[in-house]
Amino acid sequence: MPPPEDGPDLSADRQKLMDQLLLDRSNARYSGATQQAVFAAAPPLLGRESTPALDTFYLDIDAGSGVGGGTAVYVPGPGAVRAETNVLLWFHGNKSGSLTGNTVRQYLKDPRFDLRKFVTTGQPSKTSFVLVVPPLDNSSNAAKLTVTGGAGVGKFVEELLDRVMAGLHAYHLNGQGGAPALGNLVVAAHSGGYKAMANVVETATTAVNPKLKEVWCMDCTYGEEASFRKWATDRATSPGHSLDKLWVYSTGRVPRKDGTDGGTGTIAEHLADAAKKQKNIQVYDPSAGRDENWVMPKLRKAHDDVPGAYLPLLVTSSAAL
Repeated sequence: MPPPEDGPDLSADRQKLMDQLLLDRSNARYSGATQQAVFAAAPPLLGRESTPALDTFYLDIDAGSGVGGGTAVYVPGPGAVRAETNVLLWFHGNKSGSLTGNTVRQYLKDPRFDLRKFVTTGQPSKTSFVLVVPPLDNSSNAAKLTVTGGAGVGKFVEELLDRVMAGLHAYHLNGQGGAPALGNLVVAAHSGGYKAMANVVETATTAVNPKLKEVWCMDCTYGEEASFRKWATDRATSPGHSLDKLWVYSTGRVPRKDGTDGGTGTIAEHLADAAKKQKNIQVYDPSAGRDENWVMPKLRKAHDDVPGAYLPLLVTSSAAL
């Protein structure tokens, strides 16, 4: 199915012209020495969209996936960017079929992954954060997030978030005032994005780790159980982190011929067991009848329908965004 157009009455060619005009206007603003310095500190702006409101920037921040088009930064409302800016960092799943080779810009226009719509349609709507989506390859890998390993991932994520803040200062705030700093951080993954998210959780630097408040697993518990469990356990005993949470939705087990689980159910069930003693772990696996500390509607959804069903609820109820 072809992705929807950016606006209801705009042809694709006209929308491209409008986006280029926005990009040209953004780059033309920087004439004074101070603004030029702000611009120089920001990653290059590869593209910009005015719809859906308020702004989507595509910044030249490379995670090593080999996918062009930049990292998407979505500003959903006028109060989103402030002195300390909250961030929802999203790691997408494997790309196949019509999604194969897609950039983040193309991915966000697929109705199943219209994250910009999903994060703003909760009741009441919340826009006090920015959404950041780095590009991963067709197998949800990127050298700086899933291959580097060790402390290298944590350092890259700190750099990525710093560059996002510099980009917001330059292109959204037009170089006015000071650059925003990172506020609260929520990380979320769908499907194969779990690998990148687990590495981020495990290797977060001293600058990022205290900011990391919530981890959302959207049918993505195919592996890395120890990383997610350790993060939740550490948070349960850390002062100032009583509201931090690990949230897990699973569509259940998919038995292989060798008896192993090809789905997300086994690890979700293990985390559900841990949740009996840890209130900061919330797990729902309707196929297994598991429900531990769940405070949301119990929606039984197919794999690709999980983001659309639960992102509005998670954003609205989050204490971190």
